[in-house]
Amino acid sequence: MDNREPLPLLSATTYASFQRLPGWDLPGTYAGWQAKHISMKTERGKAGHTVIEVPVDRDKFVHFCDERRLPYIGNSLLKFAIETAFSGNSAA
Repeated sequence: MDNREPLPLLSATTYASFQRLPGWDLPGTYAGWQAKHISMKTERGKAGHTVIEVPVDRDKFVHFCDERRLPYIGNSLLKFAIETAFSGNSAA
């Protein structure tokens, strides 16, 4: 059984560019997002999953969403991380 669990990883230097996307629903600060990310990572680890952090490039994320007609929200970010991790494509 595959217990790998991809999580999107955003950088402090690019977080503001994600915030400017229409509909963005994640925390208003990088520190807030980082706290949420760490909480999710810890929760998944305790559940026995191997967390794979997937660096996210903003332009590739936008392209991913546009191709699939997805909103620029946290759920789409998670879908991007999952698809990237399991397709073998580089996200960064």
